[in-house]
Amino acid sequence: MSFKFTAPEALTRWKLQLLAHTKTLQSATKTLKAVTQKELMVVPNAPRFLREGDKIIFSSKISNLTEKY
Repeated sequence: MSFKFTAPEALTRWKLQLLAHTKTLQSATKTLKAVTQKELMVVPNAPRFLREGDKIIFSSKISNLTEKY
């Protein structure tokens, strides 16, 4: 079985749980996992809170999942 779907813009992990049963109450389950991500991502690492007068260093993580370096 296969299916296609359009994922939202969320870059995250997804978990799909399937459950099937027959008329004689036999059952089966299947759990599938998927990750939605871009080939090149910049993930900012901003502080959660700032106060007036704070000075920050804004760091980020760059992930390159392509074959090009």
